[in-house]
Amino acid sequence: IRRPPRSTQSRSSAASDVYKRQNAEYMGYIVNLNMANKNQKVTELCLEKIGRLDFKVLKKQCVQAIGDPNQLTLHLLKSSFVVDDSLTNMHIVYYKDMSFQSMKGYTQAKSFVYVNELDLKIYETPNEYKIFMIDPQIKVPRSVGSLKKENNENSIFFTHKNAEEADELIVASFLAPRLRVYSYDINDKTGASNKTLLETRLPNEITNINKIWCSLSEEAKCLAITSELLTFLVNVQGRVLWAREEALSKIQNVEFFDHIIVHDEMANPYYLKLENDGIWNVNQIIQNFVLRIITHFQKMVQQVQSLIQIASQIKGIESLKQIIHGSTERSHEFYYGLKQLIIAATETGQIFGLESSDGTILWRRSFSPKQQLLKIIPLRREISEGVFETDCALVFQNPTNSTSAIVLVDPLKGSILQWVEIKGEIQNVIRLSYEVLRLGEALLFVKKDQTYDVYPKTFAEYHRESPERLAQMVDKMFFYEINKRNNTISGKKIKGSKVLDVWNVALSQEEQIIDYSYSQKDDYNFLSSMHEGNVITLPEDRRLLFKHVDANNLAILTRGQANTEAQEVYINLVILNTFSGRVIYSAKQEYVSSQHPINLLFDENSVFVTYFNTRSLQNEIWAVEFYRNHVENSFQQMLSTYFEEGYKDNLEEFYFQKELPIVTFQQKFAFPYGIKKIILANTLRKVTRRNLLVITERNQIYSLDRNLISTRRPITIDGKVVPNKDSFESAELLPYKYNIPVNSINFITYSHELSEIRFAKLSPTKLESTALMLAYGDDLFFNKVTPDRIYDSLDESFNYLMIAGAVVVVIIGTIFMKSLAKKSKVHKIFYTT
Repeated sequence: IRRPPRSTQSRSSAASDVYKRQNAEYMGYIVNLNMANKNQKVTELCLEKIGRLDFKVLKKQCVQAIGDPNQLTLHLLKSSFVVDDSLTNMHIVYYKDMSFQSMKGYTQAKSFVYVNELDLKIYETPNEYKIFMIDPQIKVPRSVGSLKKENNENSIFFTHKNAEEADELIVASFLAPRLRVYSYDINDKTGASNKTLLETRLPNEITNINKIWCSLSEEAKCLAITSELLTFLVNVQGRVLWAREEALSKIQNVEFFDHIIVHDEMANPYYLKLENDGIWNVNQIIQNFVLRIITHFQKMVQQVQSLIQIASQIKGIESLKQIIHGSTERSHEFYYGLKQLIIAATETGQIFGLESSDGTILWRRSFSPKQQLLKIIPLRREISEGVFETDCALVFQNPTNSTSAIVLVDPLKGSILQWVEIKGEIQNVIRLSYEVLRLGEALLFVKKDQTYDVYPKTFAEYHRESPERLAQMVDKMFFYEINKRNNTISGKKIKGSKVLDVWNVALSQEEQIIDYSYSQKDDYNFLSSMHEGNVITLPEDRRLLFKHVDANNLAILTRGQANTEAQEVYINLVILNTFSGRVIYSAKQEYVSSQHPINLLFDENSVFVTYFNTRSLQNEIWAVEFYRNHVENSFQQMLSTYFEEGYKDNLEEFYFQKELPIVTFQQKFAFPYGIKKIILANTLRKVTRRNLLVITERNQIYSLDRNLISTRRPITIDGKVVPNKDSFESAELLPYKYNIPVNSINFITYSHELSEIRFAKLSPTKLESTALMLAYGDDLFFNKVTPDRIYDSLDESFNYLMIAGAVVVVIIGTIFMKSLAKKSKVHKIFYTT
């Protein structure tokens, strides 16, 4: 905003007049929509002309009852405002004198174009485009012509710099795959002066164009954007010079898939027979031995056939080197899962298949905007005996007709393998495994009408023949429903063909549920963990601690309004056991900013909440951890308990005790950067350190060591450790400090400047130290994450000469000791005989 020129006069009336004149020249406009309280309809539209220096209202014009705000459009033109409402009225406000005019019978306009100080309003009918001119002198829209159109033709109207001084309109007409750009003289209603500027044929995959800009020089080119956010530059010959998938900036869901086909070793006939008959079955020894020889011989034949196939490709030394190098590199990446497929779903209704190694788009598929994508689920199925393939299951829901669908897609090619319609709206999706049949996996759909369905149907048909097996599997399933409108959480259980309510917990109506989390939230196999027990041992020097880990526990984060003027809220953290419906922990945190992100993460026995504290002016991480109130100091007692009783609890008894044997610790830490999101760095076996990945407000990703935010960091006063009530503090951790130290090496994004990173998805590899990460937002960033860095790999400073020398010494010593043993044996035989 430019300021008025300074006056050399003193504070007099003359100086005041100069200020007022300047204030009148530099002005802006405000559009106010006054809403009715009951039906949320627009009751009036007001435009205010204001001064940009003192913001005083210079003039105001209003119009009454313009209808539904969702169907209202406002266009800022060269000489006027034009507002179309839902009642087929057009309201025009002219800049010059702020006059307000309303006209009936004008439907929503397709586009507005400025030509030679005239505003053109273009309407679309089934057969033609009608062009009206809004003249600021006459102040009455008048028809200046029309253009006929073909069926399904899409025309876009615009101008270029040479047309602003002439009564010429540029029209881009697109009827797939033909694109034609021509000029239209608004003074010639016959169309005789129309001139074709560019005509070409676009690739078949381009089916629509939303916006287009053309350079009409000697080498004419057009830059276009489709409704699916595909941006491309095309020349006169119809050749696409480059293209960008801007829809990838609106990713809402991501899943990783393996390249290779999984071979199940336990599906080998030999191992299956051992499992069915038992390992110690004496009657089957000879049969098992013969079966093992046969299976190994068959495997050897397969190996020989693959070697023959590779040998047929060798045509020289160079080709041999390429085959060895290429096959080794590919097999290494595929076998260890370092190269995977990425399936990404966007808000615009596209599904993309990406290559993780270089980001290549392998395939692209569009779905109807009416289909709302609920989940992307990796679904394993058996294609032959012992050989499994992972398909991509897309779960859609159509809110308009209350139907759902599951689409099975090949993750490598993008081809649709199967499309199954499901009646009713889906409320929850649970992945099941074929533990008995070994045929793959299945999906259990819980519907809103308290019934359920199973996919694939072969699974349901099999269990209809054996209903007791399905009953045994489903009887253990319990889940929950979170109702954010009513602030309630209800527990569910399947009984027969119905879904029944088991328990219900109501939260305060003055609070709002903002997030929920549970351990292994992104792991589709967490269902099996819900019944395996809820204790993880934590060995330390001369004692054994027990983490309280239960996949049935749910963390719920709510917030309530505390101080509206200071934009403060308070948050409540509630930990709920979904098996029993019992609240096992509840705590409140005040002085939380409502203008900053609030995040929640639950992992094993730890819950992390991030927020901005308005009193300390720091981004805080609130850590809460659960342990059993028992510390084992005797090794003998530990072994006795393990072999006699075990450390697994009976869920039906544990959470119904009067006093739960659980100890809770909490601590707060300050993080020096703004926190946008936190994600768990998860590996395959969960052996390595489970760091937190922090997406900062600067769109950087930082790997935060979990030991730095542990509640068991000892608190020291004057250099002495202050023990807590149960002496759970760890001597192996650093003493507690409020501020978390930051090491720039831990930034996974390095020095890359990324834009609006919203989330990150991780996929474990078969190397326990490594996971693959895709961060997405306006930009895409892919990298490998190693929480413990050199967990299962050698350091760069590893002394190879020392290990080689040690091997040589061991070999020489073995040979020498072997000769001594042989000589000793000869002497022993000589003296004994």
